[in-house]
Formats: sequence, structure tokens, C-alpha cells
Amino acid sequence: MTYLKLLDKEGTDIYAHVRRPELQQIQNIADNLLDAEKRVHLSDILKSMDNATLNQLEKDLAGEGGEALRALFGEKVGCVRAWEVAAKHNDEIRKSTDFLTNLSDKIDEFPHLPEDLTDDVVFDAVKKFHDDVPQSHEIIDDLAEDVVDVIANKTKNSKSPEFWKWIQRGRKFEKEYLLPRLKNRASAEYAQLRNKVQSTCNVNLDEYDMYSQVQFKYNDAGDYFVADQVYVKWGKDEFGVNKIQDIVIVEDKLSEGTRLTKHQNGGKAATSLTVRSKTLKPDSGVSGYVLPKNAVINGNNKWMKIFDSENGDAISDILRL
Repeated sequence: MTYLKLLDKEGTDIYAHVRRPELQQIQNIADNLLDAEKRVHLSDILKSMDNATLNQLEKDLAGEGGEALRALFGEKVGCVRAWEVAAKHNDEIRKSTDFLTNLSDKIDEFPHLPEDLTDDVVFDAVKKFHDDVPQSHEIIDDLAEDVVDVIANKTKNSKSPEFWKWIQRGRKFEKEYLLPRLKNRASAEYAQLRNKVQSTCNVNLDEYDMYSQVQFKYNDAGDYFVADQVYVKWGKDEFGVNKIQDIVIVEDKLSEGTRLTKHQNGGKAATSLTVRSKTLKPDSGVSGYVLPKNAVINGNNKWMKIFDSENGDAISDILRL
């Protein structure tokens, strides 16, 4: 077989480290590259891998889905680096050509990003928004267990701050700026929300308890979304038992154009919701009643969107959705 052979400064084949019979698929990719710059780039990536990683790469190239990987790596060498990032987590997503293409593009833009992705939790988060980074805050904010706070804390000193800016700004707006002000019924921000709800929904939020980060199931499959704030009006049933009469759901967004997530859209379309969270105390109380787990809410037609101005420290506007 004839191939373009490049030598290092010592006169050695730059692929000498993979010239082994058990790494034939890797050699084939290298030898089929006709662009000298790509050959050098691939050699540098492969040299960073230990034997176990090289063996796993060979196995993936030879196994199911290997043909697509071979074609991708031959066209876009940087995807091998993306594969290595995913392989360190022993994650099957390393075989997804869409994921590898997106991640490779991000690594080209943010060369230090792989340093952040060594963390399992951070990598799992990126898997969920790799194809829509500007929506990253909304996507992971729709998950349980306060993932936004975890990711924001883990990446606050990242060498790739522009990649994480949506999450950092989203947390700043939602948790640091807006939530404390909505808890305070004397604040200008609460008054602005109350007035908008009064004018668009014809209800008075002063009669509603406010709860934050409420998980709601919206279908029989158990799918759920996380509401940023929920205002609940309590009453009594015919037996004198506390009963939810009405709710207003508030979603905090980075801009007017920031979309609801898939699960938020599913929740908004549902006619009833079930509280999935553990029992919650109000963040700003009127009745002071707790919001119990498994409470069923019938009626779900008041959704509000509060969005940020630019820097996570002011309300641009409030809209009814």
C-alpha cells in the first residue's frame, strides 16, 4: 500500500506508535489522509492516548457503527479528540457522529474545554445541550437536583468562560437577582410581576403563596419539568381541607427569544399537573401552607415569562405565554 509518509525531526514515521497489527483500523485512517496538516494533527491526538484508549478506539472503529466513525474521522480529524474526551467516561455517546461533530467544533473554538469535561457531572450536562449551547441554562435548569448550581460552581474558574456564559448568566439572573426580589413582596420586581399578572390574567398575586424550583409531572409516562416559581392560591374543599384553587407559573429566561424547553412545552400543554418535588415550604407565604408531593393541580393556563436585560441583573420585560 502506498501512503503519504511524514517524518518527525528525528526522521521517524510520525505514526510509528500505532504501527501494530492490532491497530489496523487506526493505521488505515492515518494512511488515507492526504493532507499533511491533518496527518500531523491526528498523530498528535493519537500520541496523547495510552494503550487502553488506543485499543478501545480500534475496537469502536471495527465494531458496529465503525464505518460511520471511520468516515467521520477521515473527514474531520478533530473528532478523534472529541471521541477521546467521551471515551474517558466510558460513555456510549462516543459512537454518535452528531455528538462528536458538535463537540469537535466546540473544542476548536474553546481549546481548553476538554479540561472542564474531565468531570463526570459536567460532561453529562454537556451531552444534553451540545447542539444548542445558547439554550444550555434552560436545558439543564429543567433537570432535578439543582444541576445549574452544580455546573456553575464547577465551571466558574474555567479557561473557557464564553462557553459557560449562558449558565453563569442564567444562574445570576434567576438565583442571585430575581428570586430574592420575588420573595420580597415590597420589591419593585415583585410589584412589576404582580401588575403584569393582574393585567393579563386578572388575578391578584398578593393572595398567592410562592414556591420555587417545583417539579411537576405532566403525563402518565412520568415526564416532568421544573418551574422556576409557582404562585399558588389556596382555598378549602367542602370538607374544610386545604385545596389548591389556582396557580401561576413563572419562567425566568435570558432573553425574549429564549425558548421553553421540550418538557416545559409539554407541561404548558397539559390540563393537569402533579407535584413531583418533595413537600415544599413557601419561599414567600400568604397562607404558609406547604405544597405537598403528589398534589394534583387541575387548571394550568397562566404562564408568565420574565426575561433578563443583558447582564443578569435587571428585568427587561414580563410576558404572558
